[in-house]
Amino acid sequence: MDKIGIVLLLSSAVSNALANSFLKTAFAGNLNIFSNGLVNGLIKVALNPFAVAGAALFGISFLFFGSALARVNLSLAYPFMSGTAFLLIFFTSILFFKESINMWSVIGVFAILSGIIIISVKG
Repeated sequence: MDKIGIVLLLSSAVSNALANSFLKTAFAGNLNIFSNGLVNGLIKVALNPFAVAGAALFGISFLFFGSALARVNLSLAYPFMSGTAFLLIFFTSILFFKESINMWSVIGVFAILSGIIIISVKG
């Protein structure tokens, strides 16, 4: 992977993680988004600034990832981007959303991190 490809993939991962965090903020604890029907639920979503920002960030992530694919093999790009996004979301969920972790979560994080390193170095 070249440096620009890495920057594009990291930018995709960061914007993806931010998008997920915005959506979590928009909908956390709201179990009844569609309780008054699909149309009313969609209006609630469209009027929620965190939901709109999350959707926009997913679009930005898509653009960064698409640009990266011009430079990096898909078989390397996707695991690198999605694994990095997962790690960012994992730590964000702990730090900002106060979600709990367990031993299996930590083992999984180390497995994902190891996989990213192996793919990046040997790819």
